[in-house]
Amino acid sequence: MKLRSFLCVLALLAACGQPAPKQERPATPTQAPAAKTEPAPPPRLDHETVIGTWSFDGSCASGDGMGISADGSAFYDEWGTGSWRINPQNQLVLDLMRREMGVEDDPGEPLTLTIDVRGASEEALELEIRGDDTPRVVTALRCS
Repeated sequence: MKLRSFLCVLALLAACGQPAPKQERPATPTQAPAAKTEPAPPPRLDHETVIGTWSFDGSCASGDGMGISADGSAFYDEWGTGSWRINPQNQLVLDLMRREMGVEDDPGEPLTLTIDVRGASEEALELEIRGDDTPRVVTALRCS
């Protein structure tokens, strides 16, 4: 009996010194690299989006802006008046006559501005304006 107890204790002690069997861990799936996110496409322009008075300096009090009217007329800054349209490339196009301020007899010179609308909300338009000089990127705030 003592021998049997001794052998049981010996077996238990031998088992205690053995490392536990390795548990298999489920393989962790490797994460694919994050896909590069493309910028959102520009909004599809319509009359509702662009009609209004827009301020380029955010004040709605200076002449730095443009006006797009429902009747097709437009003004730009304090020097240009004319018409507007949305072209097939989804750009706002202003066909203007540039006139020097304060000179009544100035016949003006024709100028076309092409405006890419990069983003739009009810309150603002993100614009890139191209004409006869360096492109201008502005956030235009709706004044009315």
